[in-house]
Amino acid sequence: MPSFVIRLVALCALQAFADLRRRQQQRNELRLLDPGTCRDLGVDRSELSSFDAEAMGLADKTRQRVRVVDSSPQKNRHTPAHTVAA
Repeated sequence: MPSFVIRLVALCALQAFADLRRRQQQRNELRLLDPGTCRDLGVDRSELSSFDAEAMGLADKTRQRVRVVDSSPQKNRHTPAHTVAA
């Protein structure tokens, strides 16, 4: 029984370490984004840490999600109010 507990603790520690490394890698990749790409994503470079935390589920999601739609009148006669025309 004690060896099972030791294995379980070791497995949890390895999983936590792997999660930490994955978050670090994602954060590093976000920091490599140029300002234009950040703008296209709707994120300022100063918000990258917050954006990463929300994406990983480590913080409440506070950003408003919008859907970009085609602004042609034929396709969007009943466009919901929360959408943004392209």
